[in-house]
Amino acid sequence: MDAMQPSRRTVLRSMGCVGVFGIAGRAIQGTRAQQADAESWPRPRYDAGHSGYAPKNTGPEGEVAVAWTLDVESWRAFQPVIVNGNWIRETADGAVSANAMADGTERWWVEFDAESVSVLSAFDGTVYVQMASGNDPENPTLHALSAADGSEQWQRADGATAIVDDVAYRTANGLVATATEDGLGRWRTDGRFSSVSVGDGTVYTVGVRDPETHPSKDDEAVFAFSASDGSQQWTFEPDGKEVSTVVVRGDTVYFETSASLVYAVAASDGTERWRTVTSAGTAPVVTDDTVYVQNSERLSALSATDGSERWRYTAEITGTSPIVVGDTVYVGTAEGLFALAVDDGSERWHFETKWPVKQSPAVVDGTVLFVTRDPRPQPGGTVYALSGTRSTSSPTPSTTTSSPPSTTTQTTPAHESTTEPTTAPRTTTQQTDSDSSSSTDTVTASTASSPADDQPATVVTETATTDEDGPGFGVLSTLAGFGVAGWHILSDSDE
Repeated sequence: MDAMQPSRRTVLRSMGCVGVFGIAGRAIQGTRAQQADAESWPRPRYDAGHSGYAPKNTGPEGEVAVAWTLDVESWRAFQPVIVNGNWIRETADGAVSANAMADGTERWWVEFDAESVSVLSAFDGTVYVQMASGNDPENPTLHALSAADGSEQWQRADGATAIVDDVAYRTANGLVATATEDGLGRWRTDGRFSSVSVGDGTVYTVGVRDPETHPSKDDEAVFAFSASDGSQQWTFEPDGKEVSTVVVRGDTVYFETSASLVYAVAASDGTERWRTVTSAGTAPVVTDDTVYVQNSERLSALSATDGSERWRYTAEITGTSPIVVGDTVYVGTAEGLFALAVDDGSERWHFETKWPVKQSPAVVDGTVLFVTRDPRPQPGGTVYALSGTRSTSSPTPSTTTSSPPSTTTQTTPAHESTTEPTTAPRTTTQQTDSDSSSSTDTVTASTASSPADDQPATVVTETATTDEDGPGFGVLSTLAGFGVAGWHILSDSDE
C-alpha cells in the first residue's frame, strides 16, 4: 500500500526551550512529593474520544491571576499532558521534563538520544512518549516512563498515534493495534489513516477512501473498527474532501469537513443523525448536550440532539479548539484567554495577552495552562499558568526559565506596567446571526475577576501585532512516522 505523505499541514515538532544535559535515557534530577489525588489531563483534548470535555475538573475561582510563566522555543510543541500535579512536556533538546503545576519548577527531566520527542499521554502512573532519531525519522520508538521520576519502564520498536488503556494504536502503514504490556501485535488493517479516537470498544479513524470506487484518491472518510479484533464496522463518506479528527461522546460521533459541515453520526452503525452548515475551523468539542464549533471569527454552541444553534460568541479566534471544564468554556483568541458560561456564552472573565493564544489549554485543580505565540524568534511562545484567588490584590507573576543546568527564577516581567482598570466587551448572540469582529493591534495582559467578585480587570498594556493562522484537516497532513494525532495539526505556513 502507499505510504502516507506529508502535506502543507505537516506537524512541526519543535520543542520548548529548556536546556538539558546528562546521561541519555536516565532521570538525572530528583523529584518532590507527588500529588496522587490531583486532577489530571491525561492527553491533549482530555480523553480517548477527543471530546475536549473534562466534567469533573475545576477551573479558577475568584480573581484570576498569573501563577507563573515559562518561555518556550516553540508554541507548536505545547500539547498539554498533566499528571500527579506535573505538566509533562517535551523540550528542544530531545528530553522530557516534568514541571510542577503549582509554581512551574522542574521536578524531573530525562534526556534521550533522539532528534524529536512527543509526549502522547499519561495515566495510571505512566507517561507514554514517542521518539524519533535523525537517522531514521520515519520509524519512531515508543517509551513508557514513570510519572513519578521519569525512569524508563520499557520501550517498543514501533511508535504510536494514541495510547488507550493497554493498547498502542499506530497509523503508519495501515492501522495497527499493539499490546503495550508485551509489544505483541493484536491486529492490523490496511489503509491510509490519521487520527485515532476510541470509545465503547470501537476505534474511529479518518482515512483515505478506496481509490477504486472514488474519483479522488485523497478524499477522506470516517472508518469504525472493532477494538478487539480490528474488523471493520462501518464507513461514512461525508461531503468534503478533508475530515477533522472524530470526536466520540456517548452513542454519537462528531466531526467537521472542509465543506463547512458538522456531522453527527450514530457510533453503532454510522447512520447520519444530523448535519449543519458552519464555517469549520477545527474538530468540534462535545459535552453531554452541546457541540462547540469555531472558526476564526466565532464560537458556536450547537444542540447535540439536532445541531441547532444555541448561542454564538464573536471574537478573533486564533486556530485553537476551545475546551470545556465543568460549566465553563475556555477559548483562546488574538487578545487572550476567555472563560464563558456554557448555558448562554456570557463572559465570566478574560485574561488579555500580548500575543495570540495558540493550541488548546488544559485545566486542572483550579489552574489554566495555555501558550501564546511570540513572533520572535519563530516559532517561540510563552506558557501561562493562571490560578484563582479571592484576594483583591494581584500576586506578582513569576517567570520560570530554564537553562543548562535547569534553573527557576521568580521575577516581575520588566515589560509590564499598570494602568487604570478596564473591561473589554465581546459579543454573545443567542440563536441569531452575528457579525464578525475586527481584530486589534493592541492587546493586553490582565488579571480578571469573576462576576461573583464584581471586580474590574487589572490591565497591563502592551503593543503587538496579530496573525491569522488557521488549522486544516486531513489524513495527509499527519507525519505517519511520528504518529501524531490529527486533531492538533495546524496549517500555519509562517515560520
